[in-house]
Amino acid sequence: MVQQALSRYHLDSQEPEVPLYKMTLADCYYNEGNVIQALPLLEQTIRVWTNQQVQPFPAGAAVACIDLAEIYRLQKNYQQAAETYRAGEQLLEETSGADNGDLPRHLLNLAWLYEKAGDYTQSRSQYLKAWSISAAARGTHNPEIAIILYKYSNFLWRTNNFFEALVFKIRAQVLRS
Repeated sequence: MVQQALSRYHLDSQEPEVPLYKMTLADCYYNEGNVIQALPLLEQTIRVWTNQQVQPFPAGAAVACIDLAEIYRLQKNYQQAAETYRAGEQLLEETSGADNGDLPRHLLNLAWLYEKAGDYTQSRSQYLKAWSISAAARGTHNPEIAIILYKYSNFLWRTNNFFEALVFKIRAQVLRS
């Protein structure tokens, strides 16, 4: 059905609907397990949307970047996944604001990708940013902070910061109760 809709356009068309159709088709391919065909469609979508002066779908490029990062993650290309996810997160910040309450979830994913890529400094930074934004958006005693602190404590444990990990694990448990 999406392929039928796309057949009306030249694939390099600058029509505003084409990138959205490409992204939808990429999602279909992804869900079928065909990431090889999804990859170029998402790359083309990102290229078109980030080069347009007026964004018909403001968060579209951000979502496409995050989807593309997921493909890189599945391919175990963690550094490329982290860079692409970071680009998506920055676009999301630009379109939704730096204090957007949805950002912490994306930042946690980004922190994990940086950790897998071996960039522990960036990973730590993303965990702390997620914590800060969540506290600002939802208050300091919200359940999301417990999740962030729990994941951050696990990161600290894996990086041999045992005492600090224990402190954050206890803080997470206190927030959960």
